[in-house]
Amino acid sequence: NYIMSARSIERLIKSLLNMITELSELFYNWDKNHEKIVASYLSSHQSRDNLYMLIIQYKDEAFMDYYLKLSPNSPLKFSEDFDFIFIYEREDNNIELFFNKKAKGFQEKFKDILNKIQDVNNLLKLQSEDKNIAKIIKLDLSSLPFLTEEEVLDLDLITRKHADMEKVSEPIAVLDYTPKIYDLLVEVRQFKKLEKLIREKISKKDTDIFIHKIFNYKKQVIAAEILARIKDEEGNYIPAYKFIDVIKEKGLTRDFDLSILHNVKKNISLIKKVIDRIFINLFPSSFSDDKVVEEIKNLVKESKKHKVSIYFEITEHEV
Repeated sequence: NYIMSARSIERLIKSLLNMITELSELFYNWDKNHEKIVASYLSSHQSRDNLYMLIIQYKDEAFMDYYLKLSPNSPLKFSEDFDFIFIYEREDNNIELFFNKKAKGFQEKFKDILNKIQDVNNLLKLQSEDKNIAKIIKLDLSSLPFLTEEEVLDLDLITRKHADMEKVSEPIAVLDYTPKIYDLLVEVRQFKKLEKLIREKISKKDTDIFIHKIFNYKKQVIAAEILARIKDEEGNYIPAYKFIDVIKEKGLTRDFDLSILHNVKKNISLIKKVIDRIFINLFPSSFSDDKVVEEIKNLVKESKKHKVSIYFEITEHEV
């Protein structure tokens, strides 16, 4: 009996250790890759055609703490009101919630949520709160065809960009984007096509550099800024604001900066014929990347040979 009990306890301890290990991996992976995990679930889930999404953009922590009472970064949050809710938070104060719209009493309970939001709006107005503190975007996903993981994430991204540009008067504005969902999907697929092109160009270091002269108040050229541009499939230059957005959102800043540094070093003798003092914009994260730092050192060495002074700046998109 003693031996059997010892073996049972041993099996129990091993099971507990395995469970702890699995949970640790789950929460570690969730913290690092929650967007991918959620997107994968949503794009493959058999009840995907029942999904209703809310995107919440809030401007200060008070909105989270006092109005929504939500716990961000929870892998799964079950609710008595709905079959399931995914919640995850981005660094730029955004939360996405996914509801099963066919859950029992969904319509009534969802209507109750919107009524409560209006009550908060009325309360804030009484307190002379006239600035917008949050936007809540409604999006019914059930009418869409099959979406890939990337399209789920990009639909969220494109929708939030539209909401960013909307001027609203309500303290908490509710925006219904469901009528625009097919137009948004067209934008998503255009965005994905542009991303593919940019990835290919950057991987081949196929970016062009321009010398933009800097003048003083006496109209004398005192230096130049290096501008990087990317051509589309037809050989036309893509507007900077378009490809910079893709680079930032898709984590391509490091490779983009490496491409710029490579091309400046490659063309330093030609640059010298135009100007001997240049400014190069890099993303802040690049300055802590070993490969970029090494490339900066190599460029500085090469520029000294040609007597070209180089100054590095943080790209204005990050300011």
